[in-house]
Amino acid sequence: MKKYNRVRTNGGRLKSLQVERRQLIASIKISTPNFEKQRLQSRLDKVIAEIDRLQNEPVVSEHAMLRYLERIKGLDLEALENEILNEPTRELINSYGVGHAKLPHRGIPGCRLIVNDKTIVTVELTR
Repeated sequence: MKKYNRVRTNGGRLKSLQVERRQLIASIKISTPNFEKQRLQSRLDKVIAEIDRLQNEPVVSEHAMLRYLERIKGLDLEALENEILNEPTRELINSYGVGHAKLPHRGIPGCRLIVNDKTIVTVELTR
């Protein structure tokens, strides 16, 4: 069985760190115990340092990679979307409703869709 290795791009890492920074700042504002604020502040300091490091180097955003695949490599994104969100899968998502779910893909064995409020946010292999 082929093992799936997740690619972690610097652009994707930077984006996730920026989200984490916003969440930490919000958590610090509402946190009451000092020890909790100190723990959160310590993590925030590390996140800010990592953001600064990444911002000092050129990165390629995930959006730019997607456009490259579409425009340079000729990947048909509409066909890809239709393959992921085929009619049986659309019906399954609609029957589930809103919320967070891990649903099997209807048509691709060993594929699971991670769905948040009827939006497919990622795809996982289950094999």
